[in-house]
Amino acid sequence: MMSKLLNRDKRRLLTLSIVVVIATTIILLSTTIRSQPITLIITDHDLCKIESPTFALSWTHSVDKTPWIEFYERQDNGFILTDTKFKTFGAGVPHDGILLDRNDDMIHYQIDHFMPEINWVVDHDVRSTIYLSKDQPWEIYNEVDRYSEVKIRNRPFNFWQRLSIRNCHEPQ
Repeated sequence: MMSKLLNRDKRRLLTLSIVVVIATTIILLSTTIRSQPITLIITDHDLCKIESPTFALSWTHSVDKTPWIEFYERQDNGFILTDTKFKTFGAGVPHDGILLDRNDDMIHYQIDHFMPEINWVVDHDVRSTIYLSKDQPWEIYNEVDRYSEVKIRNRPFNFWQRLSIRNCHEPQ
């Protein structure tokens, strides 16, 4: 009688262990296989990722020699240019947005313009910089050739694929 109880307890424990292992495996697989979007920065020589859904592009205007900043938010099929800051109006300056404020001698416009992808020519002379977060500038102009085109894309990757791509703020 006692050995039957022990065998039944062992079987229950074994069954419970198998259920726990299967459930854990399913949970781990579902979280690692599921694709999540990341922002890819593609240059002639490198590929890196921005995990954050927001980033900013900054440069010095080549004629006025004044700062220009564009703020982006990653969406399902591309990016939204949410707003822009610049010092002075001129050719190519957006004028159809909503004026937000004029702090720090900068004109701040809300734009909310959808872009499926971003192609950006960077150069040392205009100090092309990507802000990965509010206080984390990445001076990409120091890492690419003059007048290099940088492609910014929104792509889905699973957990393992994301691990294989370096973060843009990490050294190469």
